[in-house]
Amino acid sequence: MGSKAASTPNRLSPELEADLERLLREIRPSLVRTVFRISRDHCLAEDMAQEGCIAVIQAFRSGEKFRSPLAYATTATRNALNSYFRLLRTKMEKPTEEFPEFASPWPRSRDEYNPAASLEYLEMLAAVEKAIGNDRQFFVWEHTHVWGFTGVEIAEELNISTATVSKDLTKATKKASKIPKQ
Repeated sequence: MGSKAASTPNRLSPELEADLERLLREIRPSLVRTVFRISRDHCLAEDMAQEGCIAVIQAFRSGEKFRSPLAYATTATRNALNSYFRLLRTKMEKPTEEFPEFASPWPRSRDEYNPAASLEYLEMLAAVEKAIGNDRQFFVWEHTHVWGFTGVEIAEELNISTATVSKDLTKATKKASKIPKQ
């Protein structure tokens, strides 16, 4: 009865089960580190590493022979991460014509009420846009400072790398800092 259970496609012999467990213990930390470097989100890194490990388990149980189990797991993890970002991009809230509450030019109390604050805020944004002078750099600056998006979200929205987002933000911030204070 025990040999029949070991010969079914979904069950592995105790030796193969031990090999698989050892393999996953070696692979998993590398997957977590890789995804964490990309996302800077430990929970997401753990989830995506688990997806990669599940893919290895399924392939191992189906009898696949690996040339490089780590490469196989990394590819499966990368595909799961890409799917996650694609899904996130479709759910990402787009900016509206209203400013988010934390970036609102309106005062928090009636005592601070200034009817010209909104106009001044819009004029300030227009001055920043003019000073930056590059549409993509202004998009990155605005979505970071006004809307609170992360670099990963902006990179997905613009279909560029996070390194490019970082460089654009640095350039835009330098240009914006040259606006005279009023």
